[in-house]
Amino acid sequence: MVSEIDTVSTERDEAEESRSDVAKALSGTLQSSKFEPDGMALACSGGGYKSGAYQLGAFIRMNELGMLPKLKRITSVSGGSITAAFLGLQWKDLDWKDGVAANFADVVTAPLTHFFTTVTLDEPNIVRGLVPGLNAGEGLIAGYRKHLFGDATLQDFPDDETAPRFTLLATDFELNTLWRFSRHYAANYRVGRIDRPDFPLAQMVAASSGFPPFFCPIKLNLKSQPLTKQGGEDAHHARYTERSLLADAGIYDNLGLEPIWKRYGVLLVSNAGDPASADTEPQWWGKTARRALSLVHRQAENNRVRWLISLAQAGERKLAYFPLRGDVSDFPAGGAFSLSKVDAESARQEGVRLKAMKAPNFERLVRHGYSMSNAAIAMYLPQPQAKAPHWPILPL
Repeated sequence: MVSEIDTVSTERDEAEESRSDVAKALSGTLQSSKFEPDGMALACSGGGYKSGAYQLGAFIRMNELGMLPKLKRITSVSGGSITAAFLGLQWKDLDWKDGVAANFADVVTAPLTHFFTTVTLDEPNIVRGLVPGLNAGEGLIAGYRKHLFGDATLQDFPDDETAPRFTLLATDFELNTLWRFSRHYAANYRVGRIDRPDFPLAQMVAASSGFPPFFCPIKLNLKSQPLTKQGGEDAHHARYTERSLLADAGIYDNLGLEPIWKRYGVLLVSNAGDPASADTEPQWWGKTARRALSLVHRQAENNRVRWLISLAQAGERKLAYFPLRGDVSDFPAGGAFSLSKVDAESARQEGVRLKAMKAPNFERLVRHGYSMSNAAIAMYLPQPQAKAPHWPILPL
């Protein structure tokens, strides 16, 4: 595992590199000065509870394959941060043997299954936000604290010596930059860095999943955990160093790629983004605006995916990309273990909410994440003596 603490200058270099021309990105010349060609990292996309369930399915399969401890970093966005942060919190209680946690079902799968199928956070907190003096974002934080994270902080994540580095992402609503929150540091390349931050996990997950307009921005008080300036931060002054306004990480990077794609040579990308659909002519301005924003968001995501695939085709990266909107048949060398076409399509069309899911819907999404990750890994990153896939048993 990565033992050194990254510097803000490295984070800044990576962010600046992302603005360079596409030709360099496609040629593979864009990479961190600390590039690890054999380092393996996982990016978990956003998408509400839908993403959380899909990511859980992928984690279950990766655990069976003994891959989780091999990861150098796990980045997560929005709904993906719910599942990834909970895995990070529970890591110390997992019983590892030969890279496989024998008690994964009890320690990770069961609590998340209960949460995703019984707890609704969006509707009651949206209503709460309409009451003068109350805040929907604070309600979201309280919900995550009550049902999943308690009083845990970033310092309750495992150390890099024993686990991947768990990095939760959020968008700086004012600066249009990415905040990275991990056990070792919190950093924004334009503002500075906090070493060993102890922000509450519930707040970090709420910020990562605080989709607009209801749950953002979430105000993060920085006065008690001052940011250090490494040099070059153009926004290192009181307006941004005393507090930050955070929003859903998907606004900036819904795939969670920014911290890993120029740093590691082996990339797994679990994309639970919505499928593109041919929409009928919108009947009112609200639907028109929502459709336009969705198209802009999708185009940005597609560009990132094209870069990744081009890098993989050029031999610059090894890539296992498994999108929720895909199908196991996209990976013919990965086997035929999959949902029926009807169930897979139902999983793709699940709504993006923070709302308790019906048991069959949740199970479909977990199974889809399980089968898609299995097929992509088997085709592009085959594991020696891989355990044959079988549908995970969920406590429903």
